[in-house]
Amino acid sequence: MSAVLSTLERPAGWAIALAGFLARGGVIVFLLPIVTIPTPAGIQARLSPLLVPFAFGEVAPGFVLLVAGLASVALAWIVVGGLVGAWSEVQLVRDAAAQQEPPVSTSAGGPRVVLEVLAARLLAHVPLGAALAWGAARIVDVTYAELTTPFEVVTPLAVRIVAAAPDAVAAVVGTWLLGEAAGGLAAREIIVDRRDPLAAVVTGWFRIVRRPVSALATIGSTSLALVVTIAPGLVAAGAAWSWVRTVLFDAGNPAELAVPLAVFVALWLGALALTGFGAALRSNAWTIEWLRRRQTGPLADGDRTTGTRPVGTIGDGEPTQQGGWPSPGASDTV
Repeated sequence: MSAVLSTLERPAGWAIALAGFLARGGVIVFLLPIVTIPTPAGIQARLSPLLVPFAFGEVAPGFVLLVAGLASVALAWIVVGGLVGAWSEVQLVRDAAAQQEPPVSTSAGGPRVVLEVLAARLLAHVPLGAALAWGAARIVDVTYAELTTPFEVVTPLAVRIVAAAPDAVAAVVGTWLLGEAAGGLAAREIIVDRRDPLAAVVTGWFRIVRRPVSALATIGSTSLALVVTIAPGLVAAGAAWSWVRTVLFDAGNPAELAVPLAVFVALWLGALALTGFGAALRSNAWTIEWLRRRQTGPLADGDRTTGTRPVGTIGDGEPTQQGGWPSPGASDTV
């Protein structure tokens, strides 16, 4: 509930969270309602001339260009989108930490911190690379078989691929979600506790392994909240876009197109606003949960480097006055 209230109080953070979400791949989600996905037959017709020679040990120039182009786009997306996402995360975490009582000090949030957060995010996804190396070959084989010699074409292609290789898909999705969680925890270690990226990633994975139930519950609840905020707006925008296409195909005049187009734009913008809220809520929930664990952990009140605690009458986290009593305004529990 505190994360919800914190998110509602600062709508400016919705735009920052939305920028990070779109830059890290969320833009694909928003393209789905307006982009016509090729049918398996269409994909087969376009890729067969490139894949068939490769299946027989020949490498066509077009296949090389396709792979090189996809790799270049993916690399550019990882770097540029990762930097925007890291910047967004730094701003959201610093803002959430500043709203705590008392406020939690953070790093300055300069370019170096953004680069360190990006490095931590990439390091946290090393297990995903291993899962992809193991599962990608199976997924590609299944996809190739479904495109070339499908046994049935009624079930959607994506469903058939998942049904044919469920363990590979589960491994990739599971390691991706865990890597996202570990990277998010590592980012907070860097922004708040000023750790180096490698140590932050190790700490993030250690927190997940140490409290798997809590980590999985946070992953599930925040992911579900994001899906709940995204799905209704996208479904409504998709329906409005179908209305726009129907009017266009019926050769309607501009006056007839104005209403469905206005409805589509309104629903599209509403979906973006809801997504920004969901992304900000997810970030704030992780930050509040991380700060709570940090404050109640074994090194909460002491030096997180040496593991020492300050000495006081009842474990006061501030310097004590003469006689051993806590400083003014400090309190604790026995």
